[in-house]
Amino acid sequence: MENEVVVRIKKSLDSFSSEAMLEELNQIIDKGATQLVCDFSQTDYISSIGVGILISAYKRLKKAGGNVVLYALKPKVRSIFETAGLLQIFTVRDA
Repeated sequence: MENEVVVRIKKSLDSFSSEAMLEELNQIIDKGATQLVCDFSQTDYISSIGVGILISAYKRLKKAGGNVVLYALKPKVRSIFETAGLLQIFTVRDA
């Protein structure tokens, strides 16, 4: 059974908030989570730095047989992942 943890992403995941988010995700993974569900229901913007953090978490979890799930992406945020070709990597769940 997977150890699933839901992480609520802030309104904006950018250079100002990314360091704290990276720390939080690393702590969760270090505690044994194998699946991160990133709740984007309140998120209006994600920068390339924010995307990089999620890719980093994905790579760590993939080595452990885990996954990152993007949940409740708003259209603007979804288009960022789509443009970068990342919707094929991440599992996406709609609200």
